[in-house]
Amino acid sequence: MTEAALFRWPQSAKFQRRMPKAQLERLADLQPRVRRSLTDDVREASWAYKLSPTTTGVPAGARIAEIQVIELGLKGRFVPEALIDALDSAIAHPVIFELRAGDSAMGEVLVLGATKTVSEKGALAHGPYHRSGWIDGTRDRRPLPVAPTLDALHDLLLAPLLGTERRASESVEAAERRLRAAAALDRVIAALERKMRSEPQLNRKLELRRELRSKQEERELLR
Repeated sequence: MTEAALFRWPQSAKFQRRMPKAQLERLADLQPRVRRSLTDDVREASWAYKLSPTTTGVPAGARIAEIQVIELGLKGRFVPEALIDALDSAIAHPVIFELRAGDSAMGEVLVLGATKTVSEKGALAHGPYHRSGWIDGTRDRRPLPVAPTLDALHDLLLAPLLGTERRASESVEAAERRLRAAAALDRVIAALERKMRSEPQLNRKLELRRELRSKQEERELLR
């Protein structure tokens, strides 16, 4: 249920700073195409919450000292992912984006986020984006999950967006690797099935069937 992605952010973490579009352009050094998206697709933006040890009582983790929540009011339902990528890449901490469709404060909401890493040289990189569907903004929000560290809290915030159940004690990064491996095997399996259908030689078809069965067993282990 994508509704599980809507969390009730603690009032103690409320930041609620409006982000003028000129500030966003400077922050993310936007390219012309992305700048047009900011003009055409976004109505307003605000830095809504800062989840830190001070504001949540949750200790910093080995990777994460703060989690930011940014709200984007959209003019429609188009998700400006290139703009989100540019903003995310300019912010040192992981970001949860809440996108609101249309001009109603209680309209539909889409939640989007990604893992984030910092290299030894200080370069920021984020993983693939995970998103909810559009959720009725009037729904009751879930309490913030209980977590021992902000690393664990970030995993719990992203978990409803993954589209699959995480295994016990599996990190979001590990779940992403499993999903990528599963997608790659799905492509291999589809290719083998096509080859089997078009293969006229019985011996070769039997070889393909054995290979297909092996790949299907590998795929089953990734569920």
